[in-house]
Amino acid sequence: MRMGKKIAAVLAFNMLLSAGNALAEQPAAEKYRAMFQNGTFYVEYGPKGWGMRDYVVAQNGVRMSGYKLEKLFGTTTYPAYRYDNGKYYQFCNKGTVKRQMEIANQNYHAYTHYESYQDSVGLDNSFSAGRRTVSSVGAGGFFGGGIYGQHNDLPKNTTGKVLDESQMNNPALDPDAHWELVKSHLSLPSSLKIFAWNDKYMSKEYGETEPSFVESGQVEDDGKSYVCDKYVSPLKDSNGKVKAEMHYTAIYDDKGNLRKITKICRIAGKDIPIDELEVVTITDILPEKAINMPKSKIYAADTGSITDLIKKQILVEDNK
Repeated sequence: MRMGKKIAAVLAFNMLLSAGNALAEQPAAEKYRAMFQNGTFYVEYGPKGWGMRDYVVAQNGVRMSGYKLEKLFGTTTYPAYRYDNGKYYQFCNKGTVKRQMEIANQNYHAYTHYESYQDSVGLDNSFSAGRRTVSSVGAGGFFGGGIYGQHNDLPKNTTGKVLDESQMNNPALDPDAHWELVKSHLSLPSSLKIFAWNDKYMSKEYGETEPSFVESGQVEDDGKSYVCDKYVSPLKDSNGKVKAEMHYTAIYDDKGNLRKITKICRIAGKDIPIDELEVVTITDILPEKAINMPKSKIYAADTGSITDLIKKQILVEDNK
């Protein structure tokens, strides 16, 4: 009788332990949330190994994004966008032009989202998954050919343009500069909204709700088993009715660090793959000079002034 009670107690304890494991996020999850909430972080993502990756860095209200090009003999960092003390910056350099070429050749995977949920799911219960149209700024479009000439030239130095935050909605802005997209380029990849939902640059799709933790488990990835956390975000139509669900799976490596996030949309009984974010690093210890203003000549953005009409560039900063 006593033995039976002991076995029952052990089984009950194991059931509670299993339930606890299913309900508990990985320890790193809360660390990432606190990091993004505090506003000091460095996030690098994209394919590991040689090639171009993306990064976003923030500290003391300053934010910058760009690209890291890893080659056989070292890694080069190319800043692309920046917000600093009420001003937005766009930079043109070898890295930004290379990214423009990747986009033009359809070799770039944008870590974003899905097509207009309002137009598709909200109206006819269908779903159109795809990649966001990415508008980047190459040398030709950015400077109108006036500095670097042809669109596919690779500039030797970094040059930039700056726009005061108060001018973001100025209808006279040069449309080729795409200032309206700068905030989205400063955003963290959308899959990280499971930790950074309240980040002011994070894009929100129509009808999307904050992802909530569902359970922990195991997942097979690249032929190996990893621990994972699963999240779900209901997607609602204009009447507040849930029409689909976005499912996130955060996969952790053996050291407890986030290595990948997969995202699918579940609608009408079908699972549609949306995104797969490869994480290189997420840390609040910034690499040396990662947030520094790059060495560059900065010109005023085209705002329809007389100097813009005569195509004269106005140098406003010379960062040496």
